[in-house]
Amino acid sequence: MKKPFKLLAALCLGVSLASQLGADTGNTPVIVIKQHPLGLRVFNDLLAESLKGAAPEADPMLAFSARYELLNDLIERVLLLDFARSQGWDSLPPAEELAHLNSLAFDRLREQVRKELVGSARIDRKHLQEFYDQNRSYFKLPERLKVRQIVLADEALAQSVYHQLLLGGDFSALAESHSQDPYTRSNGGYVGLVDRAYYGQEVGDILFSLPGGSISPILRTFDGYTVFMVEQRYPEEEASFEQMRREIQNYLEQHEREERYTQWLQREKELAHVKLPPNFFPLLQINVPPMHLDQPITGIDFQDALNPFRG
Repeated sequence: MKKPFKLLAALCLGVSLASQLGADTGNTPVIVIKQHPLGLRVFNDLLAESLKGAAPEADPMLAFSARYELLNDLIERVLLLDFARSQGWDSLPPAEELAHLNSLAFDRLREQVRKELVGSARIDRKHLQEFYDQNRSYFKLPERLKVRQIVLADEALAQSVYHQLLLGGDFSALAESHSQDPYTRSNGGYVGLVDRAYYGQEVGDILFSLPGGSISPILRTFDGYTVFMVEQRYPEEEASFEQMRREIQNYLEQHEREERYTQWLQREKELAHVKLPPNFFPLLQINVPPMHLDQPITGIDFQDALNPFRG
């Protein structure tokens, strides 16, 4: 089935890796990922960009991990593009562009592959209920307040409005006539339910010290001079299954997609032979024979490779 991936091609950074590879001629070492060549000069340019000014020569472990992570990223990109082509998805960039396709485009491609591997990944109600029952101690709604506000830029006007409120003025009417907050003014200053962190600790502590139905003093907020009305208090409570059902379903479906994608990626890496130039990790002065012998990337054990340096 064809998939519209014109956006991926549009997100290419415009510098053709193929043209840069053309400059890597003669005896220039080349990395090969599933028969896709990548000039070492291009790899080193990408490595320098990822380090962003860090000095790997001063930290051999940083040098090793940066190379290892970049290599894994490029391998994943090749696998994603190969999978997309095997599905007949069109408008994909050539594999030679893999190093210059920006991360956002590959994030979107990765998510599309996840969906293709898993399908709908719908979790039935029984499993949702089981997850809720096993983790219900985590499903708590924090203490909340139902709040209205009047926001003013001028302190003198704020004092005038506050005085009217103390004399029994209608909060909603004063908010509609005076508040300068465009989002809540038309609703009589209605904000909704907020938790203690919503306005920051200082304002939150003051609001949560007020009883329901009370008016706050004038408080200096990011928006200006603000007067609040605490309409009602809601204590901390356990969220019901129905309240949490959608959130649980989203979490479990995302977890399932991630799990299957990780398994697929691991299998594909075991089949994706990678050839590296000799002394690819020179700063640690270690050998990684499996990589030099056209073995899967999984032939490297990251921790084992670091042991000689630690010793």
